[in-house]
Amino acid sequence: MIERYSSTNTLEEKSVMSDSRKEGIDKLEKEQFGRKSLTKEELQKVYASLVEENFPDSKRIHFIADLGRSPEIEYHFELICKDWEEGTDLNFEASFDQHGQEGIDYLLEILDQEEAESQCVLIVYLLAKILSKVRHRDFYASSCKQVLPVLISLLPSSEASNRRKLIIALGWIGSISEIEILGQHLLTDQDALCRAWSASSLMQLSFIKLKKKS
Repeated sequence: MIERYSSTNTLEEKSVMSDSRKEGIDKLEKEQFGRKSLTKEELQKVYASLVEENFPDSKRIHFIADLGRSPEIEYHFELICKDWEEGTDLNFEASFDQHGQEGIDYLLEILDQEEAESQCVLIVYLLAKILSKVRHRDFYASSCKQVLPVLISLLPSSEASNRRKLIIALGWIGSISEIEILGQHLLTDQDALCRAWSASSLMQLSFIKLKKKS
């Protein structure tokens, strides 16, 4: 069973990429638009060199952009899982949204086969994070309909850390239909951070609703 966060880590804010890091990767992706995508063998070679150099930030960010541009979705996810397992917080998932619907479909297929609860939570969290970036895409609504039932089924988890991730994810991709669920966690969840994130996700859903009306 893979668990990404240790007890010494802070809240899920640590897993949510900071604005500055996101801007850096977005800028790099724009600068490198049209650059030739790397093969799996080339990506593995770059990764090996990054391991030897202890992942310097500038080279790691370039590599993250290369992963998103590459058609090697399976290898990209393999590195994400390795990062989760080792707790290295290398942020390889930051460019997974660049794989578009093909990447979403791949994650949904993996999710359907996964049995470990903690790993399912991490995949759902990743899917929700990706979908929150692609609300303008035609596959957004249909993908959310596939993710939400799994997300909701996992919410009764006895692990507070899992519930926190799922509550955050619900704020990203949920709808009016999920307001009651968040309200229940806000009022009755035994974990204080789950209650706090429920309030935050309720505000997020309200913001998205108002944005759609405007």
